[in-house]
Amino acid sequence: MDFNGSNIAFFNCPVPSYISVGTAGVPFTFIGDASTIVTGGVAGDTAIRANLGLVLAVGGGINALSIGTNGIAVSHYGIQAVGTSGFSTVQVIAPVSNNNSFGITVTAGTSASDWALLLNNAANNLSLLRVFGDGSVVVGNPSGGVEGAGTINAHNVFVEGVAVSTKSSGSFTGTLNGFFSGSITGTVNYVITGNMATLYATANIQATSGAVTMTMTGLPSAVQPASTTNVPCAHIVDNSLTCLGTASISGGTITFGLVLVSGTRTTTNNQNGFTASGTKGIAAQWSITYPIG
Repeated sequence: MDFNGSNIAFFNCPVPSYISVGTAGVPFTFIGDASTIVTGGVAGDTAIRANLGLVLAVGGGINALSIGTNGIAVSHYGIQAVGTSGFSTVQVIAPVSNNNSFGITVTAGTSASDWALLLNNAANNLSLLRVFGDGSVVVGNPSGGVEGAGTINAHNVFVEGVAVSTKSSGSFTGTLNGFFSGSITGTVNYVITGNMATLYATANIQATSGAVTMTMTGLPSAVQPASTTNVPCAHIVDNSLTCLGTASISGGTITFGLVLVSGTRTTTNNQNGFTASGTKGIAAQWSITYPIG
């Protein structure tokens, strides 16, 4: 043992299960230059404590290790590092050895109910990153949570500041209005890629017209645009003829129009140009694509 100022150094020491100073249960204090040795306090506890050095306590079934006033504390739960403002709490420095410089190895996790790695913010009220025991990775707190081995679930992914397009799909029951019977329904499919939505039909949704207008209601919130959007669309049926038309999407409603010829020009978005009789609706292969965000 070597005392050098406020430092304590051990050389060629055997490996004991603990280091004992004083009598268990009886406080013992060594007052030096920013160094204190304290043992006891609770019968069976043994510890060495240096306010700017090392704390090692063994007793009562609990093992604790603390390095520095704001250093590393080890309890029977694992390792806790408490940092000092303005400094890295933990720094791992591997040797500079070609092909042999390794960092941290974590062997933990068995299922989606536990984890090998958990990173929280400083306030410990927000999860930043979780690597679960089944191989799932969750960044932040996205909906869905754990998605299975080999998956990464996050709010969004960016490459060079540009959001990577994500894709989802589904279907809904669209209600067409403006018919002799009042309204008709049919299945409308959708695909969302990034901030663009495409609606399409794979079967006819048609009936006898009863008005010069036609609308579709029932669009789910996932495919509703942020504001009213107008786009062209084909395969609109008016008086049994397949026509080129327009679609004005606002909230959960599409208002259809026809493209009409006037001299050498076409008139778009004619929402009152349908025939109030004959077959009307949308034909199979009808589709529209528009922005939703």
